Amino acid sequence: MRRGLLAVVILGLLVAAPAAAAAAAATIALPTLLAKQIHAIKGNAKAPPLLLPPALPLDAKHLYPTGGPLGKRYDIEIGAVKNCGGANACFVADFTAEPGTTVFGKRVTVTGAAKAAFTPLSCGASCSPPQIVFIVHGIRYTIQANLKKTAKGDRATLISAAAAAITAGPR
Repeated sequence: MRRGLLAVVILGLLVAAPAAAAAAAATIALPTLLAKQIHAIKGNAKAPPLLLPPALPLDAKHLYPTGGPLGKRYDIEIGAVKNCGGANACFVADFTAEPGTTVFGKRVTVTGAAKAAFTPLSCGASCSPPQIVFIVHGIRYTIQANLKKTAKGDRATLISAAAAAITAGPR
């Protein structure tokens, strides 16, 4: 009887371990992934301060970052294939910043932000991933991402990501 119970416990652990590893791997360390883009933005005197959450649970197996500073703004995109170019089929995430004081969507509270708003996934002719827009020192930051489904949900996950970006401070 004990051997049978022991076998069931071991089998349960063997099945649970890959699931736990997959869940842990689902959260992407953004500073590591985006090191090249961060370096380019930090090297541009006109670009706004780079606020980036330490990690996000992105819904993609392969991640290919592009982008950088564009005058007084920056745009960093992550695609699921090389040279995605923002196409819906391969879009994973986008991080932008530019001077501005208006937000669009449902107002939410983000610790450290003057204003913030969340827009959920919306679909029409094509789908637009959920996003959060938040204002810090006159700069409008946007995080838009196809997220892995978590217990927190898209809204809470993006609010936490914005607060974590502010807490981490400029990269």
